[in-house]
Amino acid sequence: MKCIVAILCIVMTRAGFAMGAIDSISLPLQGYCHVGRFMPARAQHTSEVRGQGILPVICADGFGDAVVPVMVVSESASIAGAGPLAVSGTDQKLIGIAGSASADDAKRIFGDAIVVPIEIPLRGPPMAWETLDGIVIAGRDLPDEATIGTLLAAGVTLTVKSQSRPSSNWPWQKRDDGWWMLKYEPLGPRENSPDASNFLAAWSPGVPASDRRNAVVLGVIFAILALAASLRRGTSAIWTLGIVAIGSVLAIGLWINGRSASRAAGGAIEVVNPPLRQIDIWTLRSAKRAATLSSRISGLTWPMIDTAQIAKTNLTLECDRDGHPIHFRWDAQSHEKIAFLSRRVEVSDAPIKLTAHRQSPLRQIVADAYQNATILGEADDGAMDNNCPSQRWPTVFIKP
Repeated sequence: MKCIVAILCIVMTRAGFAMGAIDSISLPLQGYCHVGRFMPARAQHTSEVRGQGILPVICADGFGDAVVPVMVVSESASIAGAGPLAVSGTDQKLIGIAGSASADDAKRIFGDAIVVPIEIPLRGPPMAWETLDGIVIAGRDLPDEATIGTLLAAGVTLTVKSQSRPSSNWPWQKRDDGWWMLKYEPLGPRENSPDASNFLAAWSPGVPASDRRNAVVLGVIFAILALAASLRRGTSAIWTLGIVAIGSVLAIGLWINGRSASRAAGGAIEVVNPPLRQIDIWTLRSAKRAATLSSRISGLTWPMIDTAQIAKTNLTLECDRDGHPIHFRWDAQSHEKIAFLSRRVEVSDAPIKLTAHRQSPLRQIVADAYQNATILGEADDGAMDNNCPSQRWPTVFIKP
């Protein structure tokens, strides 16, 4: 009897919590956004954020109370439960205000454009705040180093009210009005865009050397067994040869199904702009057969595809309960290709070691997507490895 009462209490408690937990989605930036960039959405007690013209965001365990990154891919985008979005024009600057900073501070600092100041909580994954053009901070702590690096990679200008230099690592510049500014103009794509379309079309994943070697080995084994079967006499030779053929078919089927469903290739493009270093990691994926694939997220990561392909592949962004991105997942068709770009900015004065090689396929994407960039050379760190599902290409160093 006591066990039954205890179970009923637990069930009623959980039911009461569920009744009090109201599913809701709100917009910290009041719906303002830029097409092709991530914007923040606050998800409470729900497992997904969906709508029109956005990249769906899901969490298998359900969000508690999280700020999640939502990529806007259409000017007529809307989020279910939160309404239509307000796409900002090129002459507008979305400026986040944190701490004791005011709208007047934002307008004074960024007065060269139409300023849209918005108070923000500045929590959750930094990728969620990519759509901002700047952040004005006063009376509160700075974000951590990783967050600053991600915001700079997104082209977000940081401005801080401080009596002393905010950080010894980043190249802060002091303004005449007492504010400190940290700004970086990324080189290359600034949002998800099909800038990699020509690059993807030219990329041929090929067949790994290990697959070719295994195919030869299986062929040799089959030939030996078939020869041995033919040495037998009468109907026993026919039966033995049939068993060998069936066994070979089963072995080949198991081998094919055990192989990876996709091929991957990629490498880094590093923008040398002392004292900062922009590091872009390009990853290309191709499906060998129809399969559900995923790609891990590191820092600020964009899928470089258009709106039609997002819908066609059912591409989704999967996050943990706190809203931090884990990976992209999509339904790939046979031989379908997709590219991802992960970017970070860090302080680095490390010397670059160049070789005389001119073999990295990344040179094409530099020509297509990094306007007015000068190629400095390549690093000897990316020898092709056809014995595994991934090909690592040599790093290409460029400068503005």
